[in-house]
Amino acid sequence: MNHGNGPKRPHQKLFSELNKECQEQLGCDLGKTGTLSKVHWGEHDEGEIAVAIGIFQGHLILDFGTPVTWLGMSLAEAETFLKMIAAGIDQLKKDRSQKNHKKS
Repeated sequence: MNHGNGPKRPHQKLFSELNKECQEQLGCDLGKTGTLSKVHWGEHDEGEIAVAIGIFQGHLILDFGTPVTWLGMSLAEAETFLKMIAAGIDQLKKDRSQKNHKKS
């Protein structure tokens, strides 16, 4: 598992597409939304974050739009996050299957 912490992304085109979707669906860019959740966990809690999941060169990409040290989420948020990751995994499997089928 790799990670990065800088403004240049190897998946910049994908990030731009995911950020546009975020703007359309949530009205904000990926990263800090500027909104505090119902639960505030102290001075280091920076509030809600918009996260995107996509596929880049056969890998699942989670883009937080900002440096992140930790995440805290409710059960409902965790279930939604899990579903997003599971959908990405399903897409990776589908892409791999189609790629292997083309080789045959």
